[in-house]
Amino acid sequence: MKVAITGARGLFGYGLTEVFSARHSVTDLGHQDADITRPEELRAVFTEIGPDVVIHPAAIPDLDVCEADPERAFLVNVTGTRNVADAARKVGAAVAYISTDAVFDGKKRTPYTESDPTLPVTVYGRTKLLAEGIVREAAEHWVFRVSVLFGPGKANFVEKGLNKIAVGEEWIVAADQLGSATYTLDAAEKIREVVEARRYGLYHLANQGACTRLELARRAAELARLDAGRIVGKPSREMGRRAVRLEYAVMEMRALQQAGFAPPRPWQDALEEYIRTLQMPEGKDGAPACDGGTRCSVMQRLNGFPGWRWGARRANSGAEVLVTRIWMNRRRRALSASGPRGLASGDCAGRAEGSAVQRLPGFERR
Repeated sequence: MKVAITGARGLFGYGLTEVFSARHSVTDLGHQDADITRPEELRAVFTEIGPDVVIHPAAIPDLDVCEADPERAFLVNVTGTRNVADAARKVGAAVAYISTDAVFDGKKRTPYTESDPTLPVTVYGRTKLLAEGIVREAAEHWVFRVSVLFGPGKANFVEKGLNKIAVGEEWIVAADQLGSATYTLDAAEKIREVVEARRYGLYHLANQGACTRLELARRAAELARLDAGRIVGKPSREMGRRAVRLEYAVMEMRALQQAGFAPPRPWQDALEEYIRTLQMPEGKDGAPACDGGTRCSVMQRLNGFPGWRWGARRANSGAEVLVTRIWMNRRRRALSASGPRGLASGDCAGRAEGSAVQRLPGFERR
């Protein structure tokens, strides 16, 4: 099966690419490959690829960014989805759309099912609901609503927070947001199952169990053996964010089970696996350690220093190895012209909140 994935440089796009590539021919499309706001460009790309299925996670996912610029949010999240759906139809491809729990109003106190009324309270939620409607016009479609994401490929809620703790900062987390949590690789594997079975429809998708953002953060810190005391829980309304956050967004995966698919494992088990891709026992000098992972921006074993090495990781297609400010602060004198070649060159590979990251020589995406 030929699969095209939009937003492939994003967090979920990365996970989808990793999982689908194991069994299918995948074309991963970033913004530079196909701008979803340009319909002619998108049609030309799809015509060249000839996909059987288009998976569409590309969007502006930041609630506050959408709230600040509704016009841009509508252009990317709604018009962009219309362009993807139209281009897919012209080449005869089915569309799998990645949506969100933000299509609800958060006022319910029992898990939301796929048949519950939608009433989004944010610009982001409204754009995603409109996009759902566009995709559902096609006969062959899937809509997957997911919740807060964590996983390899890009900085996320968990990684950003652990990074803050690791450099001695506080991690401020909403204490009153109860919802579901989604490990991108688990969700991607379940999407692959559903797509391969051609069981079209609307699905809620997350790891099993409910948790507050605060519970998720504390458990991540405990698993990473970082100081959970640096995590500060606050009411969402006191966090100074532009967009409203839902107090309740737990989702029941009723449609998934009715279609004969087992739900993903509990979020605690998934989080433990994810953290293992970031952490190993301490190296020399008490340095944070890591056994690989796609973006080890919290804890990373370094090549070229005693006690540091590239270790085992979940079987994915490759990795970028990054060194953070944690290491730079401890070894800034070593990262001079006399240090390992290239480390002081300023060859910046990207940024994660709370850290500066630097590509290491000799570790390339395979």
